[in-house]
Amino acid sequence: MTRTYKNTLHRVALNSGVSRWLARRIEAPRIITLHGVGDAGFPLQEFVRLMEWMRGNFRICALSDLIDDILSRRRSGPGRVAITFDDGLRNQVRDAYPVLRSLGLCATVFVCPGLVERGQWLWNHEARARLRRLSPEQLRDFADSMSAPRSDVEPLVEWMKSLRRDRRATVEQALRDRTPSFQASAQEHDSFDIVSWEELASLDPAVMAVGSHTLDHPILTTLDDAEVVRELGQSRKLLEQRLQRSVDTFCYPNGAFDARVRELTSRHYRAALSSEDGVVREDEDPFAIHRIPASPDLHLTAWRMHRPDA
Repeated sequence: MTRTYKNTLHRVALNSGVSRWLARRIEAPRIITLHGVGDAGFPLQEFVRLMEWMRGNFRICALSDLIDDILSRRRSGPGRVAITFDDGLRNQVRDAYPVLRSLGLCATVFVCPGLVERGQWLWNHEARARLRRLSPEQLRDFADSMSAPRSDVEPLVEWMKSLRRDRRATVEQALRDRTPSFQASAQEHDSFDIVSWEELASLDPAVMAVGSHTLDHPILTTLDDAEVVRELGQSRKLLEQRLQRSVDTFCYPNGAFDARVRELTSRHYRAALSSEDGVVREDEDPFAIHRIPASPDLHLTAWRMHRPDA
């Protein structure tokens, strides 16, 4: 199917109620994933529309309640959905939190406390912004100098994700050297600025709970055991010290984990969320919990509620 045909199909399914009917036939609980909201990538009005549709068609519940059911192997009631946000961005607190509170909904935000301490962007956000400042010729020259396989922005970021931390740091510094006059735009600040401790402390945990997303958002599968343990343990410790509340849920950066990372994570948290598309199954692995990515296009998210991989 072409993208245009799919979009038309999804719109018709949403407007006719078919998406709702198909989704409600599935009794398994679901967890939806969001990142930035209230910016150009996910306008606030579309987020409000999504939350209103979710509230009208499902039973929004706390992520902790779904995890309790997973751990105890209890069947959750039909239509239960938990809402999650990755990365701990300022716009999630500034824009999403008031909407959740006004609609009587709840969510969990996964935070990187090392970045909060420094007020620093996620490394991939900075890399992407700097790469976009380069001309096509400069991109090719940079990629060649780093022995990268591709010279387009997104393939370069994906390649950087595969590198060990020390090698990636070298590439990041080389990119900074290539863009010495870089200044973030107002739109980039809106999309990528990290939440502050004061903003996190102001959250009502009944509306927006906090989970761990590592200290600094490295790709855990590229780290050795000691590095993984530090990212897992110190992240939880710092969040709990600063917020004075328990933090026992984890989310893998970029959804990347393997058997080794899963085992290490299980020593520090009671559950961990992946980025693998799917509903929460009866035999769900509590350290590889499936989620459904939300789209700013409501018709696509509505379709994904019964076809998570769409």
